[in-house]
Amino acid sequence: MSRRPPSRPPSNGRPKTAGPTGAKPRGAKADERRSDARSPKPAAASARAEPRQKAPDHGARRPAEPAAAPRPVEAAGRPRGAAKPAAAAPPKRPPPRPRGPRTASETIGTLLETTGWDDYALLDMGEGEKLERYGGLTIVRPEPQAMGARRLSPETWAAAGAAFTGDVDEEGPGRWRQAPGTGETWTMRYGPAEFVCRLTAFRHVGVFPEQQVHWDWAAARIRDAGRPLKLLNLFGYTGLASLTAAAAGAEVTHVDASKKAIGWARENQATSGLDALPIRWICDDAVKFCEREVRRGAGYDAIVLDPPKFGRGPDGEVWNLFDDLPHMLDLCRKILSPRPAFVILTAYSIRASFLASHELMGDVFGDLGGRLESGELVLRESGAGAGLGTGKGRALSTSMFSRWSAT
Repeated sequence: MSRRPPSRPPSNGRPKTAGPTGAKPRGAKADERRSDARSPKPAAASARAEPRQKAPDHGARRPAEPAAAPRPVEAAGRPRGAAKPAAAAPPKRPPPRPRGPRTASETIGTLLETTGWDDYALLDMGEGEKLERYGGLTIVRPEPQAMGARRLSPETWAAAGAAFTGDVDEEGPGRWRQAPGTGETWTMRYGPAEFVCRLTAFRHVGVFPEQQVHWDWAAARIRDAGRPLKLLNLFGYTGLASLTAAAAGAEVTHVDASKKAIGWARENQATSGLDALPIRWICDDAVKFCEREVRRGAGYDAIVLDPPKFGRGPDGEVWNLFDDLPHMLDLCRKILSPRPAFVILTAYSIRASFLASHELMGDVFGDLGGRLESGELVLRESGAGAGLGTGKGRALSTSMFSRWSAT
């Protein structure tokens, strides 16, 4: 999550080329959201993140490689093809025990819908793909949950400016087929944030529109708190949650293990013209960072975390959501301030029910009173369903979530 050019780019939503060939997909370290081999640095990627410690890439939503297959490395003094030894797996930690009786009111099965905004729309879906508009660019991407029929014409789909091709596995790299004259970078806007989108090798473009519901929910609580809130954004990716929270009045600490993601996020801050906002950008391993914050006695009023299901760092460190999330949430509880406002957890691409995250969040935060809510983040079609007389587009689930709030 790094920053961008001093002057604001045009916000007309049109695709913007990045040179003769366009910017290549950028990403995180070895296993995170993208591979370095395919990811050029964004304009301001040379900006230094505050801590210089190298950490595994746990950034949100990155494809990962199997832990049992370390990459061959060609370092000096090592024979060609020799694999770098993987770090020993840490001892398995017991899950955190409930701190007391659950006093939080609980809501289960909530569907939080994003219906789109001026710069985003889910236009259609079906036959294993979805058609979306990001700013001025219409794109086609694989979507395994789009099992029904398409509602828009084949000509509309064929007219998309870019289509993701290649490996349709969520964790596999691929390429984009682009219409002539279509650039690989362009800008979008949501509220106070203007941000750069890129066609990456792992199908993402730098923004997850379904997160809009969390951005708005968090911003409302920050504004209504009646006091300055300190917010920690873990696995923060390209920084949109950090920017919208800071614009609402929070003092933000943004952590991501990927230098490229930090660079992209800081670029987004500059593009938005929000350089004066109090955001601390930190390139670090989220678990190690939180463990240090516990030792320092640090405290945060709000925490947002969006961990990947799997990640591996340069020294063989392994993140596995099912093994490590309980410890991560336990650390989050330990660094909550005496007057906590909220905690938001989102999880993508895992074979689990939101009931699993709800019960874990209940064990860790349920004794604080307030409200605990869990369910799914959903994108709602705009236009296609109404065109068939249904009056409402179809819904597409993208992830599960759990969130706790004091009010």
